[in-house]
Amino acid sequence: MAKNKLLFRTPREGVSLRPGTSRVITQNNNNENNENQQENNEQNRRRNRGIDVRKFETIRVVADNRSTSVSDVIISLLITEHGRTVGRLDRIRLNPGESFTNTYTVPGRFLNIRAFATRNVNCRSQNNRRVDTIDVRVFGHK
Repeated sequence: MAKNKLLFRTPREGVSLRPGTSRVITQNNNNENNENQQENNEQNRRRNRGIDVRKFETIRVVADNRSTSVSDVIISLLITEHGRTVGRLDRIRLNPGESFTNTYTVPGRFLNIRAFATRNVNCRSQNNRRVDTIDVRVFGHK
């Protein structure tokens, strides 16, 4: 019997980007002060390596650029080793309202995902809200 596991998921509200900006969405960007800072620092070091895909033979990436987005979003799947990007597994361009899914043989030990919202001169939205929102999920298969 196949064993699938959800390895990564963006928050329910998605990840929002302003056109012309980018960020690695698989890394923790939370800078809250906490009493357990040493424990949090260790967790952050583990998260900053990316998604741990070592235990899986294949992965499936599912991505959506919400229809409310105002521009295209480029999603790069980055192979990461020892905290450094060593290659790009794939580059996906999604127009507003488009979805993508694909299966890959596991490329290495860790995977990071970078999202870049393209700067579209004509991107106008109601209430002058210029935001792109994406949803990404990564599943592992043994």
